[in-house]
Amino acid sequence: MKFHQLPVGSRFELDGRIYVKVTPLIAQHEADGRQQLVRRSASVRLAQGAAALRAQPRPLPPAEVRERLDAFYARCLQCIDELAADAQPGRGAEVRRRLAEARDELVAGLGLETTQSPHSRQR
Repeated sequence: MKFHQLPVGSRFELDGRIYVKVTPLIAQHEADGRQQLVRRSASVRLAQGAAALRAQPRPLPPAEVRERLDAFYARCLQCIDELAADAQPGRGAEVRRRLAEARDELVAGLGLETTQSPHSRQR
């Protein structure tokens, strides 16, 4: 069977090692969690007793969650700045303030560090 034929979440064997397909092109080594790109045309074999089991997503460390959240937040601010150029004066600052509040609530709700990102109070 070819790698592209496996559903995401399938356990399979490649080169004598067991992996889990985590995206259409990425497999995660079952033992050490390392990920690697797999050619769509690579020949693979379902792992013994595996019938397209859904992989449990690996929990992200809080620092990585925070990093991804901050990157998303920075992109939101860029979008607001682009839209604010065509909006009423002061509207961009108000939207940025509301977005900062929503971000702070999310950070607190996720139990991440409560310190604000460098972007959170930019106006």
